[in-house]
Amino acid sequence: MKILVLISFLFLVTNQIFCQKIVKVDGYALLNDETVHSGIELKFVMIAPDSYKDSTQTSPTGYYSLNLFEGIYNISITKEGFDTPLLEDVKIFDTLTLDTKILYKIDLTGSLSGNIATGLHILQDSCFVLKGDTLILEPGVKLKFKSQGKLMIFGTLIAEGTLSDSIIFDEYDTNIGWKGLHFIGASETISSLEYCRVSKSKYSAIRFDNSKANISNCLISDNLTNGSSTVPGIESYNSTLVISKTFFKNNIDLSLLQGAAIRIEGGKVSIISSRFEKNSCNQWGSAISIRENSTVNVYNSEFLNNISKYNGASIHIDPNNVIANIINCSFYHNIVTKPTFKYNINSITIFGNANIYNCLFFESNFPIIYKSEKAKLDIKNCCFSYGSKSVFYGCNEWLGEIVKKNSNNIDCDVYNNIYTNPRILDAAKGDVRLSQNSDCIDAGDNQYSIYDKDIADNARIYSPNQDSTGIIDIGAYEFQGVFVTNVESEILQNKLNIFPNPAMDYITITKPSEGFEPSEGSEVKIFNTLGECVIELADVQHLGDVGHLQRIYISHLPRGVYYVRIGIRTQMFVKM
Repeated sequence: MKILVLISFLFLVTNQIFCQKIVKVDGYALLNDETVHSGIELKFVMIAPDSYKDSTQTSPTGYYSLNLFEGIYNISITKEGFDTPLLEDVKIFDTLTLDTKILYKIDLTGSLSGNIATGLHILQDSCFVLKGDTLILEPGVKLKFKSQGKLMIFGTLIAEGTLSDSIIFDEYDTNIGWKGLHFIGASETISSLEYCRVSKSKYSAIRFDNSKANISNCLISDNLTNGSSTVPGIESYNSTLVISKTFFKNNIDLSLLQGAAIRIEGGKVSIISSRFEKNSCNQWGSAISIRENSTVNVYNSEFLNNISKYNGASIHIDPNNVIANIINCSFYHNIVTKPTFKYNINSITIFGNANIYNCLFFESNFPIIYKSEKAKLDIKNCCFSYGSKSVFYGCNEWLGEIVKKNSNNIDCDVYNNIYTNPRILDAAKGDVRLSQNSDCIDAGDNQYSIYDKDIADNARIYSPNQDSTGIIDIGAYEFQGVFVTNVESEILQNKLNIFPNPAMDYITITKPSEGFEPSEGSEVKIFNTLGECVIELADVQHLGDVGHLQRIYISHLPRGVYYVRIGIRTQMFVKM
């Protein structure tokens, strides 16, 4: 009887399958840089409405064809030594020709040294640069990592892209991630990363242990960690780093570590003319977390819309032999979601030693700065968007106490900190450049000026008369006044002002000068390097009320150099 029931069941299942319509599926699967494409195996596994599977292989031309029962399939495409694309949830209910798939050779394994040529390269497992060896990545190299892929550097890595041809470190399989770059004991020489993009790592995008490196003009973005005991952006342990003109964006830690963009423990790190935007963590210091035995200098940098679950959304400074110098930086709308103190500390928490000079704080909530009882804080010539004593928690009682006027006749405390609307260029859009009537102009202290350029590479101390009497401004941007006194200043007036540059998602443009009036047909056009117009707006009024900012979205454009033209005026920008 049991045998009869089993036979009946199998008959029903088989009959159900064979009653389904049979359809033809074909297409091409090709091996990159190969002329013969035979032997690529395609496996079709039905996931609905029944369980069924079949497979086929490609011919020398890469063509394949197979008759299948209708349904929804997962399709794997495999060839030894090549990557393995997976097509999920493919609906096959009628004759179907699939898109051509190209398989790339996994060409980097084991120990690496010498030069890697421009193009796409895939790493499946860990690769190494051994002590004493040097690996050079040429401009335009794209390193794509499988889920277990990472690059460990015991020697020297030189990854120097160009303005128009960056070097990319990224995941190969969408939403799977990779394990990042790891410098270990690489201190005998100085590694270099320039014009690089590092993204989609599930561990630290870049980790340094007892190493030395220079990082400039890079984009560290969209890295995510959750329970990996690592920070998604840069982790630095007992290392010496110089980080300049680098953009940290959307680095997110879902575990309980401090820091998301950068975490520093031991060593010396300088951060210059860099931007931190929309980084978040479940602890403190989403932009920068500074741990014990560290000396950290932060100059001419921006902190925008960073979020911490606990306090210090921008910068957290631990006790135990920590010194942090924060000079000419701008802070905008950094927030805390679940404060551990009585109040949200929305920008900086200080348990060690901190010197904060010539900085601009345009924050939404108070307090902005917390100092523990044993910490040391020297804060001078800064601007806070409103409030006075409410700005600080646990700080010197005279901070925020208005007692005099500064050299610009603005009310200030004894340390020359002012508490006034800084009149940034566009608060709604987070553009913290100074407008021409800002009280932050000439309100800094020149003795704290370390670099002769601001974050936008403008002269750090602007003197309209081109003499030596200029006074430094507060914030990351030096106001570049326009005075029609000679031919050179007229040229400055005619220059388009594009921000940010380099850019990733959008650019904003200001009018070239006071008195600029659009003529009939003054279109806004963006050209690529081939001279092709890739964006065209009807007329200059798209820049808003003439001279104000208007956001132009460019996220769909390929990376590279572009030119904005309005009438006879042209200005270059870089899409990253």
